[in-house]
Amino acid sequence: MFFLLYDKVDHGSSKRKFNFFKQINSLIDMLHSSDSGCCKNACFALSCIASLAQGHQRLREHERINGVIEVLCSLLASKDEESIWFSSM
Repeated sequence: MFFLLYDKVDHGSSKRKFNFFKQINSLIDMLHSSDSGCCKNACFALSCIASLAQGHQRLREHERINGVIEVLCSLLASKDEESIWFSSM
């Protein structure tokens, strides 16, 4: 979670901000993967980020949040109980 706190450490670091968005984009790409294990890992990682108020806000403001919501809704409607559990996190 260190990357969520970049602005508390260094307000002027656009590199840290870029790294945060790069990591979130990678997790979103994993969420769209056809590999269910990869998708579940992305769900877990995103839920960890969203568990912090700052991370939750940044995820909500992310440009690709609508795609995340769509994938999570489709996983919630799946028949795989593990996928449902991970997506509900």
